[in-house]
Amino acid sequence: MARAQKSRNDIAAQLRPIAKSLIKEALRVYDTVEEVLAEAGEQFEDLVSEARAEMKKAQPSGRDKRHKGKS
Repeated sequence: MARAQKSRNDIAAQLRPIAKSLIKEALRVYDTVEEVLAEAGEQFEDLVSEARAEMKKAQPSGRDKRHKGKS
């Protein structure tokens, strides 16, 4: 029984550094993805702002609407 426990402890001790390495790599990937998504979000917000500004420019003003067809 004690031998089985020692064997499990040995395996756990060997797996611990591997598990830590995997966790570190997962954190690196997470950080990279987070940065990429933040940049993509900023670019998307810029595109939306530009599109709204273009739409606003393209709309005739209220004054133009009132006088349309009454020349």
